[in-house]
Amino acid sequence: MGDTPSFDPSSLDELVDINSIPWSPLFIFIMVVAVAISLLVAGLVAYSVRRFRARPGGGVPRQDFGNRNLEIAWTAAPAALVIFVFGWTFLTMRTTPTPGSDLPDGRRPDIVAVGQRWWWSFHYPESGVTVANEIHIPAGRRVLVQLTSDEVQHNFWIPELGQKMDMYPGKTNYLWLEAKEPGIYHGVCAEYCGTQHAWMRLIAVAQPEAEYAAWVRDQQTAPLPVAEPLPQLGRAIYIARNCGSCHAIATVSEGQAGPNLTHFGSRLTISAGVLTNTPENLAIYLRNPQAVKPGIFMPNFRLSEEEIAALVAYLESLR
Repeated sequence: MGDTPSFDPSSLDELVDINSIPWSPLFIFIMVVAVAISLLVAGLVAYSVRRFRARPGGGVPRQDFGNRNLEIAWTAAPAALVIFVFGWTFLTMRTTPTPGSDLPDGRRPDIVAVGQRWWWSFHYPESGVTVANEIHIPAGRRVLVQLTSDEVQHNFWIPELGQKMDMYPGKTNYLWLEAKEPGIYHGVCAEYCGTQHAWMRLIAVAQPEAEYAAWVRDQQTAPLPVAEPLPQLGRAIYIARNCGSCHAIATVSEGQAGPNLTHFGSRLTISAGVLTNTPENLAIYLRNPQAVKPGIFMPNFRLSEEEIAALVAYLESLR
């Protein structure tokens, strides 16, 4: 079978860049004021150290017992600033949906997210759609996400769409997400959860309402069988190797332990972001999953090159 080809995670840099984060106006204001005050204080300390340092023969410095106007100013200014920030924070909390452990307005969640080891499961209760590692939402509309974990604590975070929220085994939290514009947004697990914490990433695809509705209809439909011999052989190998004991594919298998693969070919990444989804990378992954993402549940099945080629053709045809 030969050595497992190496892979380069840096090939994902453009795909999974999470460094461009739009901060809220309130946060920006507080940060700017805090930096300005810090610089002012540091500057005054540096000036005082130089201007009023002790000099030989200088004697005892003149004692100054206070300046009423200055004392009123440095008391009133911080008080006014605190009152202003408190008011702005209060208005922000009143106008922004608050996440937490209570189901808002008694409504059903739009999406149920479960943190796994180390991947994400997303279920849409209304449509019955289940996907893995890649979440689709309508742009311009808030969606309510129910959060829980399968076995350890995770933290769900898509910086551009909402705040962080913990995911606990046996506990349910709720979080509002909103993408103001269509696009691809990148998220991570923000709570250390084990060996592959750094590669527990997710992608949110925000679509216009019509495109989102079309995506839901497509996900509700099983992929059409491919007539070519190689994908057909891959389907037979998938069944013969009992891959369906862990993975679900509509009309083929109903496994729940691993990611749902029904429309695997249309996804952007493999194994929660560790590789971009290309036939070449999928072949690398199937040769030895543990070499690509050590510690995951999927073992090395020691597939032959012929089996790998057939499985790649079959899985990539699932769109």
